Formats: sequence, structure tokens, C-alpha cells
Amino acid sequence: MDTTATVPALTAEISSLIRRYNGGARDLLPTIAERVVDLREILNDLRGATREYQDALISAYDSAGVQRQDRRRIQTAVRYHVDRVQRARLSPEDQRALGLTPGTSAERQRQKREDIRAALAASGLEEGSLRDDPLTSLALAVRLLEAAESAPSLPRLSLVQRATVRALLDAIAKHAEGIGEVAEGEH
Repeated sequence: MDTTATVPALTAEISSLIRRYNGGARDLLPTIAERVVDLREILNDLRGATREYQDALISAYDSAGVQRQDRRRIQTAVRYHVDRVQRARLSPEDQRALGLTPGTSAERQRQKREDIRAALAASGLEEGSLRDDPLTSLALAVRLLEAAESAPSLPRLSLVQRATVRALLDAIAKHAEGIGEVAEGEH
């Protein structure tokens, strides 16, 4: 990252890159991701969660002339590359704090499948047994969260582990919100 870069300069550069990407220059995704991570670093917001960061990106997309309905597609494509850039730039501890697991995409997917199998086995269930049983799945999730909450080691977690807990709880809250919307008939 250029140490003289400013938020307005990065926002303008991101806007220019997005405009070119949207015009057909598909090879620019890694460069856009580099600048997005630079912006996060300048704002000391590696998660990209602050209002200032979000406003800067909204400004970049607005300046690039990207219609709102097209933003999600571009953001999804950029997000993949942002994760790659952060994995390359950040220490393993910082990656874990952000909820980024080290390794290749295939290794992470394999680990995720193994974790799910292990959790199901510990619950006495077989893979696929909860595929269309949301009530049992939710009841098991509550039991697992209760067990985690009462774990004697919880108060002794390191700072990095606490950040990982926060990232996991954020993911749980996101999924719970989506399930709640469906249950309320909003989907």
C-alpha cells in the first residue's frame, strides 16, 4: 500500500477500477481487491464494517455509475479476492480474528465438511439427517450454544480467541436473522 494514499484518493481509484471492470475489464478484480484492503487498512477496519468504510465504497460505486441492482454481483466477485488479499497480507492470528481460516479454498471446504460431520457425530446424528428438519437443527443449535456459554474455559479465552468468538457469533446472528425473516413470512 502506498503510505501516502488517502481515503478520497483510494475511493477515486476504486471507482475508476470498478468502472473499467463493469465495462468489461474482468481481470481487474484482484486490483480492486488490493485497493479495497488498502482502504480497510487506512481506516483501521479490516472487517469493512464501519460506516466510514461503507460510505467510501458506496461513493466509489456511485461515482463508477454502477446501478444498485448490479452492485451485489460485483461486490460478491470482489469479496472473494479481498479474502485472498487479506490471507496474503495478514498474520494467521489476524486472519483467525477476522474469521478467515488459513489454507486453500479446497482445504477450507474440506475442513468445514469435517467439522460438520464431527458435530453431527457428537450429537448422535448422521450427515443429511437434518436436511429438511429445521426445528431439530435449531434445537440442537440452542443446546450447542448453551454448552458453549457454560464452558468453564470461556472466561479464559485469549484475545484472539475472543475475536474469533465474536466473528462466529456474528455469523450465527446473521443466520438467525435470515431464519427469522423466513419464519415471519418475509421471504
